[in-house]
Formats: sequence, C-alpha cells, structure tokens
Amino acid sequence: MSKKRIIVGLLLALLLMLAACAPAGDGADLGALDALDLTGERVDASIFKEHKLTMVNIWATYCSPCISEMPALGELNDAYAGQGFQVVGIVTDVLNRDGSISMGQLQQARQIISTTGADYRHLLPSESLDAAKLNAVSAVPETFFVNQAGRQVGPTYVGARDKAAWQAIIEEMLAGDIE
Repeated sequence: MSKKRIIVGLLLALLLMLAACAPAGDGADLGALDALDLTGERVDASIFKEHKLTMVNIWATYCSPCISEMPALGELNDAYAGQGFQVVGIVTDVLNRDGSISMGQLQQARQIISTTGADYRHLLPSESLDAAKLNAVSAVPETFFVNQAGRQVGPTYVGARDKAAWQAIIEEMLAGDIE
C-alpha cells in the first residue's frame, strides 16, 4: 500500500472521529419536554430547573457500548449531584411500531438499569423528544448536555466514553458558563 493511500485513509478516519463529536446543528431544546419516565410518571422541563447541568444519554437495550458505560454514568450522577449535576437517560427501543409501550422491552430496560446501577431517571421516547432530538439520532449511545432551561450546551457526543473521559467533560462544563 502506498504512503499516499495510508495518509488519505488516516485523514478520513480522523475526520470521521471529529465529526462524531461535532455539535448537532443548533442543538437540542428540551424546554417543551413532555414524556413519561420508566415508572410511568409524567415529566416536563422542570426536571432541569434544579440542576445547573444535565447530561442526557440516549441508549438502547441492544447496545453493548451503551450498557457498558451506564455504571460510570450512575457513579457520576451520584458524585456530582451536590454540584448541580444530574444524568437523565432516554431508552429508545421500548415502543412498539404503533407507539404503544412494549412491556417486554420495558422490563428489559428496567433489568439493565438495575444491573448496571444506573439508577438515575430514564425517559421513554415521546413526540416532544422526537421533535427536539431523537429524530436526528443516527447511532447510540449519543450524549449531550442541557442547561436549566433544557437547551443544549456544548457538542453532542456519539459513542461510549469511560468514567474518566466523562468526568473531564463534566468538570470542564461545570467550570464554564452554562447558559
């Protein structure tokens, strides 16, 4: 293989990696949130008001990288709670084609949450979530951060990260101006 092909291949790989962490357009706005959590409780954008920064992690029950990062997300949720931080999950694959809740998938999601210690709030897909973000998700896990008004701050992160990587991102964001 020629040096030119290797260089071109490396450049393409680098561009793809950088694109995965690029901001998603104007960013998500969850200010009109209307959804149910996994317990059936209705939630709205008020879940963001008490927290300076909320990490929103979009995941699926079939996604090994999603599941493997969930223990770290649970630990980070607990570790930074006193600093105005929370994690909120959105499990994407719990609805049937007709929009009804798949009880089997819901039970599987609950089992994953229990097993991984990811005991933060998890939301079911809804029209407002679809309009704000889910319709643009092309891969899971996908993670972004919102401020107290539910507006995205910073980039969207595609792919799983380890605890140390998320910790560095969270600390940088909490130290910055989140508006």
